[in-house]
Amino acid sequence: MCGDASPTQSKVQRRNDRRPETPLEGIVLLYSSLNTHRPSPRWTTPVSKPLYFHPSCEKDYKTLPEDVQADAGYNLDLVQQGKAPEVSFSPLHSLGSGTMELRIDEATDTYRVVYVAKFSGAVFVLDAFEKKSPTGAVGFRRTSSRGFDSGTSKPRG
Repeated sequence: MCGDASPTQSKVQRRNDRRPETPLEGIVLLYSSLNTHRPSPRWTTPVSKPLYFHPSCEKDYKTLPEDVQADAGYNLDLVQQGKAPEVSFSPLHSLGSGTMELRIDEATDTYRVVYVAKFSGAVFVLDAFEKKSPTGAVGFRRTSSRGFDSGTSKPRG
């Protein structure tokens, strides 16, 4: 491909004369001509954070219906990869910065999974339960009584 380039041509001219064989190679050539740095490996492969459950939460999570566990598991996997969940979700400011709530609606019941993903090393699942009241926010007392200091999202202990 570049064999016909004369030895007096500069490296940039030889790079610009090269024609890509595939569309992907064209993207790589375009990127390399615009940027002198090599792309970071994290741009090419999704990095999945490990998932940790609060000890009492894991038991509660396993008591949820299988289809709810499947939905929650799929969406937690998206969160582990740094993507947004596909189900409804919202922040829970009462439990601290970065605490989020997945809302999973099934037929007549609504389920919640509370997690923290703001740390770079892992995703922590704090609570999983069926929502009993027809309206309103998640009760802070429920989560607080499950092993968390009131006013913070840190486990007691």
